Formats: sequence, C-alpha cells, structure tokens
Amino acid sequence: MTDVSKLNSFAAQLNNASFIESRFSSRLKEALNAEIALGNIATLKEAFDWVNYTFYAIRLRRNPTAYGCKIE
Repeated sequence: MTDVSKLNSFAAQLNNASFIESRFSSRLKEALNAEIALGNIATLKEAFDWVNYTFYAIRLRRNPTAYGCKIE
C-alpha cells in the first residue's frame, strides 16, 4: 500500500523495469548435492526435473544469451 501521490513514480518504475536474471548457476552444484544428500533426488531424471523447476531454468529458456548460451 502506498500514497496516491507516489503512484506515478511507481508506475514509471514498473514501465522501465528490466528483468531479473538468476545467479543460481554459481551455486547449482552445491544445491544439487544438498538435495541428493537429503534424499530428495535419487535419479538423473529427478535431478533434471528439479533443475527444470528453478527460476534459473525459467530465465535460461527465456533469455539464453544472458547465460552465455547461443540461440540456434
């Protein structure tokens, strides 16, 4: 909630906002190892499924060049 007087300022910020990109790739190995150690991931398919549901995977699909991937 905010004052009506600040509405134009917030609207301008939303219109000029850039996308937030994930920095998860730098910690992906540690996070995946933790999930394996906890017993949440036991197979390669479960690992792929787990990664696929992360914000990192979503942003990677939408903006691959931000992550150093080439679009073919």
